Amino acid sequence: WRYACQHPWQTWLSFLGIMLGVMMVVAVDLANSSARRAFALSVDAVNGNITHQIVGGSDGVPAEIFTALRTQLGIRRSAPTLAASIRVAGQELTLLGMDLVSEASLQRRRPGFSVEPRTLLALGFASLGQSNAVLMSTTTAASLQLEDKQEFVLRSNAGDATALLAATFTSLEPVATEGLVFADIATAQMLLKRAGTVDSIDMVLTDGQVQQVTNWLPAGLTMVAADSRNAALAQMTEAFHVNLLAMSLLALLVAGLLIYNTVSLSVLQRQQTLGILRSLGATRSELIKLVLTEAAVLGVLASLAGVLAGLLLGQGLVTLVTRTIDDLYFDLTVTRFLLDPLVLLKGMAWGT
Repeated sequence: WRYACQHPWQTWLSFLGIMLGVMMVVAVDLANSSARRAFALSVDAVNGNITHQIVGGSDGVPAEIFTALRTQLGIRRSAPTLAASIRVAGQELTLLGMDLVSEASLQRRRPGFSVEPRTLLALGFASLGQSNAVLMSTTTAASLQLEDKQEFVLRSNAGDATALLAATFTSLEPVATEGLVFADIATAQMLLKRAGTVDSIDMVLTDGQVQQVTNWLPAGLTMVAADSRNAALAQMTEAFHVNLLAMSLLALLVAGLLIYNTVSLSVLQRQQTLGILRSLGATRSELIKLVLTEAAVLGVLASLAGVLAGLLLGQGLVTLVTRTIDDLYFDLTVTRFLLDPLVLLKGMAWGT
């Protein structure tokens, strides 16, 4: 303690080195785990448990393809989907357009709803009387300061439109439905000025139906397996996550070199004191335990400070990470910071 007080700058340099290294690892790890969880929830919230999708080019899929799919092939477990990024009251959201009757026959399971798809179906039928009606969770409505039956301005790439919050619902998994605005697909087409087209036709198919739909599909449209598409998206973002993790570990490596030098210097500066202790009967192992105990106390205190600082930094960093994924890879509907206790324990272990 006396040595630490006599060399405050050296002591604080060691403390800050550990703290900053742990802070970077914890912050990036938390941002990475939050982004991965956001990706999984966003895919589940939009796609649910479907097996295949019919997709088109930049113009989407003509709506009459869905009608023909049902009338000509009799594929009942199918539903069209339309999704687009929108902005409401300065917040980025996702508008999800669905055909309510088709969703009931598709029996899609989405996270966040207590009964699937009956809860959404009942809410949807309650709002069909309004041409611009939308639905959202109570959490999302509260963040936008909106109440039932209140009109608001919805901004998209197609321009501004006026929407009506017809009803709200309570989600069992608020993170999964946060940032999602639900509407009947005809309403979504009107709000987004996308009459006659949808983004995809989602299906739950048997092995025999897969070949049947593949042979029937018109030119210009493609059927993809939902799992393979999600896996491809996950692989694209994985390199981004690995790059972030490598940079955080590099910060920890630099901190480790800094700590090693400062602790080594503190031992060299105390050669005379340690020599006196040896002459008084202290053993070599006792001196090693003394130095390691000092380092352990410093490591635990600095690591604890680093974990707390990383927790604060991670909350800001997750916004930047999810924004980058939004811009480069996939439109995330979930951007909330998710706390992972394992990451905090790992940061403590790294620092110590």
